[in-house]
Amino acid sequence: MGSLVHQKTGTVLAPQATIAEGFFPQLIGWMGKQTLRPDAALGIGSCNWVHTFFIALPLDLVYCDRDGRILRVVRAVAPNRLAPWVLGATMVWEMVAGRIPETVVPGDVLEFQETLQ
Repeated sequence: MGSLVHQKTGTVLAPQATIAEGFFPQLIGWMGKQTLRPDAALGIGSCNWVHTFFIALPLDLVYCDRDGRILRVVRAVAPNRLAPWVLGATMVWEMVAGRIPETVVPGDVLEFQETLQ
């Protein structure tokens, strides 16, 4: 668990961010969830494409390369859709639609800051 920070502005986009570790957590993601915390983000690693099948809410998606540099932002992807495939992406961050400000754009960097326990 940690937080997802927009490096350019220092804005915490998601104070409750987590990275799905392993095949099944990445496969399942948020499928079947009827509600999501508005301050949560889920990172799907080794990934350049996601879907919103079996997810009840629209999602904002941020595709990043291995350095956290944003390659593409897709806002308000409706449930039961295929999201775009993004060349060079190695992580897709999923958040409740409306969570990503318009100031977050390709070329910016997102940083996952792990919470020490």
